[in-house]
Amino acid sequence: MFVNALPLFIRQAIVYYQQASLNSSIQGGPDTNKSYIITYGLQIILGLLLMGNQRQIVSFTELRRRRSSSVKSSNDDEEETKNTD
Repeated sequence: MFVNALPLFIRQAIVYYQQASLNSSIQGGPDTNKSYIITYGLQIILGLLLMGNQRQIVSFTELRRRRSSSVKSSNDDEEETKNTD
C-alpha cells in the first residue's frame, strides 16, 4: 500500500502544482482537483500506521485465533462426553 501510494502521491502533487500554476496565469480557469492527492496521502498514512503497528496487529489476531480454537476444542470435548453417555 505504502510502496504503491508514494509515487502516485508525488506524481499527483506535481500535476496539481502544474495545473495550479497554469490556472493562475489564466483568469477564471477551472479549479484543480485535490481528491487524488488526498486519497494517496491517506493511503500513505494508513500504510505507515500498519507498518508501525504490525506487532500489535499480529498479537491481536493471534489472540483471537487462540480464543476461537480454545472455544472449538471445548465444544469438541463436550460433544465427546455426550456421545459416550
